[in-house]
Amino acid sequence: MERLRKRIADLEAELEKFREVPRLARLWRWETDADLRFTLLSDEFAAETGLDPDDVLGKTRAEVGMPRTNQEAWQRHLDDLANRRPFNDYRYSYLAANGQVRTVSVSGFPIYAADGSFLGYHGTCQNITDQVREVDIANEAARKLVQALDLSSDGVVLFDADDRLVLCNRRHRELFSVSPAC
Repeated sequence: MERLRKRIADLEAELEKFREVPRLARLWRWETDADLRFTLLSDEFAAETGLDPDDVLGKTRAEVGMPRTNQEAWQRHLDDLANRRPFNDYRYSYLAANGQVRTVSVSGFPIYAADGSFLGYHGTCQNITDQVREVDIANEAARKLVQALDLSSDGVVLFDADDRLVLCNRRHRELFSVSPAC
C-alpha cells in the first residue's frame, strides 16, 4: 500500500510540472460551442490578455477579436471557422485593456459528435508579443544597416556561406552596373 501511495505522489508531482507548461509558454486553452461562442478559457487567459473571461465567454471570435491590421487574413480566418476547417498559427494583434498592442497565435480544430454533427472548436492561443517585438527590432536594425551602407562612398558586397550575393549597396551597383535587386 505504501508503494502505491508513493507512486501516486510521484504521479501528482509529474502532473504539477505539466500544469506549469501553459504558464511558461504563455499559452491558454479555449473552446467554443457549435455556434462558435466561447465556452471555456483556461486560467492563463486573464493573466496573458488582461481581459476578464466573463467579457469573452458567450461571445464569438468575430465579436471579440477584430484585429487592427490585415483585414484579408481576418476574413480568411472567419471563413475557416464558418466552414469548420482546422487552423494553425493564425496571428493577429489587438489592443489590450491597458492600451498596449498584443500579438497572439491561435490554433484550433473542429470537434464532431459520433453522428457527425459539429460540436465546436478546441484550441490554444499563445501570447507572442515579445517575439514579434524582437523581430520588429531586428528588422528595424537591418533596415538602418542597409540605409547606412547605401550612404557609403565605397562599394559594399555581402555573400552568404554558399557564395550567393545577399546584399550590395548603391555605390557597388553604380560601379558594376548591378541590378537594383541585390
